[in-house]
Amino acid sequence: MTTSSLSPYQAPEPRQGPDFAGTALEGIAPVIVLVGVALLALYRWIVESDRKAQRNHIRGERLAAYRVRHRWKPSDIRPLLSIGVSEVAQRRMAALKGRGRPVVKPHRPFEGELVDKLTRFCNLFRPDATPSERRRSLKEGPWWKHEVEALYRGELAQARAMRIKGAYDHAERAIAATLRISQGKVHAICTEIRAMRRSDAGSANFPAMTLADYDAWMECGKLPMQLAE
Repeated sequence: MTTSSLSPYQAPEPRQGPDFAGTALEGIAPVIVLVGVALLALYRWIVESDRKAQRNHIRGERLAAYRVRHRWKPSDIRPLLSIGVSEVAQRRMAALKGRGRPVVKPHRPFEGELVDKLTRFCNLFRPDATPSERRRSLKEGPWWKHEVEALYRGELAQARAMRIKGAYDHAERAIAATLRISQGKVHAICTEIRAMRRSDAGSANFPAMTLADYDAWMECGKLPMQLAE
């Protein structure tokens, strides 16, 4: 027996071949790095967006409070403290007198406000929402004034087509009666939205809608174009 012979108990040495695992890993390594960088950038963007949203939310609460500062009462002190007003506002608070209900809303966490907004939006189209829920959600939402002005254009066009005398006044009165607001309020809202459209046509371009369309929407949660399908 030669010294080069293998013992029956000695395992043969493994053959050396190409390292496919190492080659594959080297190939995807740059991809892994890019994905990691992208995820890190996404995380930072989410954190920064949330921070800005939180800041804008509290600024909005303070701005709303400052707009009614001439109506503040002692009962507003606690809500004002909850939103962290300025030193100037705190000096005004120290001199408050009188009685009555507060006009300032207390601080509400941004997350809760976001949930409320999503709920209001969903109520407009949820088939199981009641007409009163839809009306309340629309009135409390950010599109309320735009919808009032869109209704005015729809009713005005219809009144003109029917050759109703005083079409402008007729449209305002009809909308005021349906929405349960004053005719003066309808006029003021329409004036505001028209001014907005003159400065930026894309910011106030809701399609015209008649009160019949509005009632159908509030009743079943479907817009006129959906009902026509």
